[in-house]
Amino acid sequence: MTDVSAAGAPAGRFSVSGNAKMPDKVKQAVFEATQEWQTVLNDDDLFDAAEPTRTNVTVVWDTAHDARVAKDDAVAVTKKTGNLTKPAYEIVLYKRDINRAFKQDGFATQEQQLRTIIVHELGHTMGLTHSTNKHDVMYPMALGPTQHITADDVRQLPFAVRNGVQQDLARQDRAWFAPRRWLTMLTETVVKTFKRPHSLEIAALSFGGALVVTVVGTMVYNRRGR
Repeated sequence: MTDVSAAGAPAGRFSVSGNAKMPDKVKQAVFEATQEWQTVLNDDDLFDAAEPTRTNVTVVWDTAHDARVAKDDAVAVTKKTGNLTKPAYEIVLYKRDINRAFKQDGFATQEQQLRTIIVHELGHTMGLTHSTNKHDVMYPMALGPTQHITADDVRQLPFAVRNGVQQDLARQDRAWFAPRRWLTMLTETVVKTFKRPHSLEIAALSFGGALVVTVVGTMVYNRRGR
């Protein structure tokens, strides 16, 4: 299948699977993340069972390691594997770092945290890079419930979406803007008052050359709260 991150690529089709160590709450978060993308894009066939023609995405629940990416601690890393004719991705979720991050970020539940992380990382597998809009799910800092998949996120996809999706998202974004703005202000006030770092900072790394594995996206949290 053509790499969905390539210019002019056809509509992406993916299969998502998990490793044996994955607990039920993580499996549920993966399922909900795929459903969120499918609902937003009005495409029930975006993620499905493994097929030879689909881009395979494997989600790994790592309980033994810390990510230690760049200068901050990662909670998830997305790697591109395979080759040009058969691309594949691996999303590694780091349990230790996710648990540490949950004590510092603004998510109400860990299920919500996991779902947001996976939605963002799936965006990387679909060819998305980072956004400059704080309310986009692809923004390089996760701000908890103030973010969702927006029209700006979908506009950057390297494949065509169904008619009406952009218009529906634009209307949704306008309806959500005011409450999200006030929620963001409230979160920032709480963080300043209690001096607790709350963000999950997302950094993208790209290793050039002929490497078989390329890191295309990583979500990290900032323990120093700069």
